[in-house]
Amino acid sequence: MKTRFITLGGILTALSIILVYLSVIIPTSKLYLLALASMVIPVVIIMTNIRYGLLVYISTAILSLLLIGLVWNVVIYILFFGAYAFIKYLIERLNNLPLEYVMKYIFYNGSLILIYLFYKVFLFPLPQIKLPIYFIVILLEVIFLFYDYFLTIFITYINKRLKIKI
Repeated sequence: MKTRFITLGGILTALSIILVYLSVIIPTSKLYLLALASMVIPVVIIMTNIRYGLLVYISTAILSLLLIGLVWNVVIYILFFGAYAFIKYLIERLNNLPLEYVMKYIFYNGSLILIYLFYKVFLFPLPQIKLPIYFIVILLEVIFLFYDYFLTIFITYINKRLKIKI
């Protein structure tokens, strides 16, 4: 491993942990902060390679569990937000837009199911929402579409502006 990669990985891991921690202590914008934490992984992949991105993700996941604990924000980061950057990277290499969206939605819905099952197993209190379940599911699917779109814009911007390959 190159020292530059390790240093960059350490700094970006610390940034990710800070964002995950802020999502726990700040009463609002929890998903926004988790989405920001997920944007660190594409930066690592662009500046180094996917292997170092994976190391940053694993380090962030383990340190978040150790430092913050087993709270729902950490679980959501580990099961969806942190892992999605890798899924997006691998799926978008197919260059087949309809297939890409099908595969992304399969991952997204699988992550939602895993998160829901995790809550049931560990008896975390689920938020009480007085909306029909089908409305919530449709809303979550639309939100995911926007998240994917904005993540693509961010990655495109980083690719254009951050031409420094360490």
